[in-house]
Amino acid sequence: MVQKNIRRPFLVMSSGVYNERTKMIAGFPITSAVPNGFPMALKINGNKIHGYAILSGLLGYDYVARNGEIVESVSRATRYQAANAIKDIFEMM
Repeated sequence: MVQKNIRRPFLVMSSGVYNERTKMIAGFPITSAVPNGFPMALKINGNKIHGYAILSGLLGYDYVARNGEIVESVSRATRYQAANAIKDIFEMM
């Protein structure tokens, strides 16, 4: 069985330099619903993307193979909150 290439929203946290050099992106998946009481979810309420970035799930994806595209950008405050989650994951100061 061949799985169809399904595109899903993703909060990209990696730099443009990293993305271009590796053809990969690193960040958090965005889901349309979050379980009640889940502490590691960041609300995303953009013009085109609505849902929750799951901040416990830092992932890497091959955006070339998945035909990734930039849909919209998040606020500086949202990026800051997501960056703090990365610091927490790796216990960075």
